Amino acid sequence: MSDVDEDVGHTMVHFLYTGGYETVRSPLGEGTSDLAREYKRSVLVYHASRTWGLTNLEVLAQQKMLLLDEELPILEILRVVREAFSSLPADETWLPHYIQGNLQRSLRPDDPGLGLQEFYDVIGQDHQFDNAVMKMIIEILSIRIFSIQEQQVKTPNGIFSNETPLQELVSERPEPVPAERGISFLKSCRAARL
Repeated sequence: MSDVDEDVGHTMVHFLYTGGYETVRSPLGEGTSDLAREYKRSVLVYHASRTWGLTNLEVLAQQKMLLLDEELPILEILRVVREAFSSLPADETWLPHYIQGNLQRSLRPDDPGLGLQEFYDVIGQDHQFDNAVMKMIIEILSIRIFSIQEQQVKTPNGIFSNETPLQELVSERPEPVPAERGISFLKSCRAARL
């Protein structure tokens, strides 16, 4: 178990003996909150459980991550997850979906907590992680742009409409006129001309 971070060694051993998830207090790094430290531990436990094939501990770590991430800014989540991302097994699917879900919830134009400079500081240190995150962001933004385009379509006269083109157009055919009324109408038109 030399590849297991020392900060989660207790959690691993505790799980192997009891099947439970437990962490112990340890000295915090400067500027690290208890919440951020526990979140980082949950990511490290997730990484170790995936590496060692401990499926039940993997689920417990996922639950802990989901519980703690609600209070953390997206940049902190990305910063912590980046450390484990590239060294996970090749068949990893949960963590990319998890990151994308957090990005989707967090990327809002009115969010003052997402400064671009801070975002740039997180990106650019791990090629595999950077590619994955950028693909996720592009996908999220593409879906949002398409959604906006679907909701607001500019009509030929320059007015924005909430209707989608062609979907709202209904082919209206004139109702059939009874033959008797049609003949009398034609006769009245001919008489008017004379």
